[in-house]
Amino acid sequence: MDRQKILYAVVGLLVGASSGFIFANSANRQELEALRGEVARAKAGAPAEPPASAAQGSPADAEREARELISRADASPSDMSAQRLAAERAYSFALMSGQSGLLADAARLFRRAHEADPTNYDTLLLLANSHLTLGLASDPKNFLEARGYYLKALRAKPDDVNVHTLLGMTYAFAQPPDTAAAISEYRKALAGDPRHEMAMQNLASTLLTTGERGEAARRIEELARAHPANKSLADLRAKLTGVKDSADGGVGGAKNVGGAKERE
Repeated sequence: MDRQKILYAVVGLLVGASSGFIFANSANRQELEALRGEVARAKAGAPAEPPASAAQGSPADAEREARELISRADASPSDMSAQRLAAERAYSFALMSGQSGLLADAARLFRRAHEADPTNYDTLLLLANSHLTLGLASDPKNFLEARGYYLKALRAKPDDVNVHTLLGMTYAFAQPPDTAAAISEYRKALAGDPRHEMAMQNLASTLLTTGERGEAARRIEELARAHPANKSLADLRAKLTGVKDSADGGVGGAKNVGGAKERE
């Protein structure tokens, strides 16, 4: 699965982890359906309806508006409302359009807002999420920076299951990955919410990469019972079969792609 598809897969979870963010759940589902079921719809909760400026107009209009807001924010760096608005609009455009060009600007402006008010939990999460998304979209070095912000968030709210799941992803997708740390974070998320869809999916997937086939099989079936419409189930089951065939000496080897065993 390429990084662009991973980026789309976490859209809903990123929204859920950033209270007050501005996506419609139906839009998330449409993006995921466009990926032909290769990734699951993330657990998004019930975000508010997007404002008219985000919901209407062409992508070109949305990008133009985001760039104008970024220019205004840079012209008034002490105006924290301007920083936050521009960063949110740039980030939302990047996620909804699949174009990552404005992600770096979003991260920069979220950092400026966070430094002005380090106690604002929502801004901290948005800053962490922007770096996670940058890591998924282009530069894996951003996973380390995202990880630091998620750890800071967990010091404030240790039981935030979304943050544990996102933190796990900074380990799972790092280069090289730290699968043990990723699994630990997914387990913490599931201890708080046993039906957390993305944590269930990610745990099963990571267990497959580590060869823990027995537990992976159980986790896949738990995911199927809790979320039968999850679009990753077929892929997870196919990978489970591939791991089994390889272990049994069956036809068809396995290759390592991004730390995960996949059928050739």
